Amino acid sequence: MLWWNNTKETEEIEKELPEDLKEFFKDNNPDSKQANKYEISPHEKLVNKKLSSIKEPYSYEFEVYKKKNDLRNVSMINCSELQLKVIDCFKKMDFSNLDGCQKQVKQNKKCMEIQKDAFKKLYYEDCYNITHCDKIRFLVDHLFTKNFGQYGEKMDDENLIKFNNDLDKSFTKIWK
Repeated sequence: MLWWNNTKETEEIEKELPEDLKEFFKDNNPDSKQANKYEISPHEKLVNKKLSSIKEPYSYEFEVYKKKNDLRNVSMINCSELQLKVIDCFKKMDFSNLDGCQKQVKQNKKCMEIQKDAFKKLYYEDCYNITHCDKIRFLVDHLFTKNFGQYGEKMDDENLIKFNNDLDKSFTKIWK
């Protein structure tokens, strides 16, 4: 028999392995790694359940809203105060010190990353009407300000953990 036609079940392979490799095989079995790929998270199940129960009629207004308020734009809006700090810094920048605005740029970039991740975590792109989308937007902005300060002055790993915990606690409320 040709080697490429030889397909064996996982149990058969495990029987043929030496004892010292069996544990390694269990930990690194490609079959078990692939199985987790298609499992739906509890949050995704909740979102799917909510979306299937909603009988919203088509709305052109909502369609336009979604296009104007995509993930990138809502993140930029929520980080607008930090963006203004970058602009102000560049306006006042002394060209003898070219690294002068690096801190503000980094804070703005970090804000954008945190916001985008938060919107993804709350399934913002699946919001089902303008009111629901706005609730998610306002929640993310509120939690950001609560955990990092109005200008992101407290952006560190400890506050990021608190922020993510607050998002997790709020998930079921926003998708009930």
